Amino acid sequence: LVSLIICSEENVRYMILETGLGGRLDATRSAEVIGCLVTSVTLEHSDILGDTIEKIAREKAAIFRPGVPMLIRDPGIATVRNAMREEAIAAKFYTPDSTDFMAEAGDLATKFCEMLNLPFIRRDVTWPARMQIINTKPQILLEAAHNPSGMVKAIPEIARKLPQRWSLLMGTSPQNDMSAFLQPLYELILSHPPLEIITTEPQNGRYPGVKNPIPKVDHIPQPAKAYETISKDCEMILVIGSLYLCGNIMEHLGIDADIS
Repeated sequence: LVSLIICSEENVRYMILETGLGGRLDATRSAEVIGCLVTSVTLEHSDILGDTIEKIAREKAAIFRPGVPMLIRDPGIATVRNAMREEAIAAKFYTPDSTDFMAEAGDLATKFCEMLNLPFIRRDVTWPARMQIINTKPQILLEAAHNPSGMVKAIPEIARKLPQRWSLLMGTSPQNDMSAFLQPLYELILSHPPLEIITTEPQNGRYPGVKNPIPKVDHIPQPAKAYETISKDCEMILVIGSLYLCGNIMEHLGIDADIS
């Protein structure tokens, strides 16, 4: 509600509202929209949206509004696609050409703007905590991937950016499937071992604290202290697992997280 009021007062022409809880039950349904876009369907919020990918897909597709263009990133599974069609019969499905997740996002944005007849200029976009590199010594790579699908997409690009000597600072909010969330990161660690691994606890979010830290891994609850503890002999520090954690580190370093 606050964001809607601010954008109205600032005469913003186009506002992007990201759903936080599927589609049917999300607060963004209260806003008038000119288009709807579903970028992914994964097993998230299953305690509310449903315990199968098809049930969750149906809930997400329910963001559909009659007479409003809707684009869905094709899930690639017939049962999921059919579940979404039940809620959004007029929606169009699209499969991006690129396998790089940032380029794929650009493809989706381009196609979506074409559907809405909006002018679109594709150029480099700076988005805080999305593959954001901070040129300190050592460099910091901030990635806010905070669910299993985000990890799967982010890790291959992270692997291409990591130097030989790197360290890992990881913290996350509760996960429905922590093993699935950590698996891509685990594979990265095996193939490209870091000098150091420290886990921490994102602040100001929905984080309950760690009851069972990972054995043989240093756990420092305060993100700022955890960051300062990392040896600066490495070339890059990867901060990953939570948007709140990335914000904690940016605040600690005195970096403005707003897009300029």
